[in-house]
Amino acid sequence: MATKEIKKKTGKNSTFYFDENTEKAILKFQKYRSHKKKKQIFVEKIKPCFEKLIENIIFTYKFHLIR
Repeated sequence: MATKEIKKKTGKNSTFYFDENTEKAILKFQKYRSHKKKKQIFVEKIKPCFEKLIENIIFTYKFHLIR
């Protein structure tokens, strides 16, 4: 009996919530002391990644169906 070869999916279907730009934004966030600047970086660069991650967790595990 021949063994089946396992194929890995490649391409842009992989979901990365935090990319290189997000990592740079987080490092930049950590360097600033100003709450105003930190808030600006978080809202513009970091928060959207967290929101997408949370949205996908909610729908993947069907939390949206819990009432």
